[in-house]
Amino acid sequence: MKLKVSTPLLVFVVYFTTTTLFRWQWSLSLVWFWLGGALGMLFIYLDRLIYIYWTRPHEQLSEHLRHLLESKRFREALTLIDQRQAEQRQLVSKSVLFMAAWAAASLFIITSAASLLATGFVLGIGLRLFLDIVKDIRHLLRLKDWLFWPIKRAVTLEETKIVVVVFFAVFLFFTLLVI
Repeated sequence: MKLKVSTPLLVFVVYFTTTTLFRWQWSLSLVWFWLGGALGMLFIYLDRLIYIYWTRPHEQLSEHLRHLLESKRFREALTLIDQRQAEQRQLVSKSVLFMAAWAAASLFIITSAASLLATGFVLGIGLRLFLDIVKDIRHLLRLKDWLFWPIKRAVTLEETKIVVVVFFAVFLFFTLLVI
């Protein structure tokens, strides 16, 4: 049996291993850092559940996913969510407004809170956003659509590029603060 490792899982392990190694402060408490990171990476699924049950419950995908979840076919539901994630375009956690709120909360948590769980959580969310942006970086129109869906004005591709560069810089800065 061949084990298939997903890209987000591999990136998570590499990122958190590298961050842990560069910290030079190894202790059992780093388990909380890793747990927070895993919860942050999975946070997008909470947003997807909100989309399914409250934001867009009447969409065909939402109805199908609810049926799978109610039938306790969780693996099928997770696979379907991953395969058809592009159809859930208006997720709260995938927008420039969420990114701004994430940046403010992350700055506060990383610089003020002593909780490794919370630090790992915000870095996990940032890593997931990073992966989603990298996945769509060659398709700027699609990236612009999910990034700026709550903005009620025309956004240019140049503005999209600026937001992406700023996000990458902020994520790198927060990573360096943790190290």
